[in-house]
Amino acid sequence: DKKGGFINGFGKHTTGKLGFSHPSGLCIDDQARIWISDSVRQTVRAFDKEGNLLLMFGGLGKARGELFFPVAVETDGKDKIYVVEDQLNRFQIFQVIDQKQQE
Repeated sequence: DKKGGFINGFGKHTTGKLGFSHPSGLCIDDQARIWISDSVRQTVRAFDKEGNLLLMFGGLGKARGELFFPVAVETDGKDKIYVVEDQLNRFQIFQVIDQKQQE
């Protein structure tokens, strides 16, 4: 609202898939998906505006496609997700393919 009051939110610190350990980055793509990186769980997850999990990728590691302390996430507004990793001083680019595009 105009006074900076709370509007909405989701998530909590738990060990389940929907929980967060250390959310470190957030962006919203052109489909209104909310992308959140978690630097302790080593994942990037996409949620709808109600907080329903749509997609998750990553996992601890130093190889391509694995994540090592992701601290920021950004999208190009189309199908690419950019993830910055603090401990490896690198960023990786991931491509999200919508199932509708594959049909």
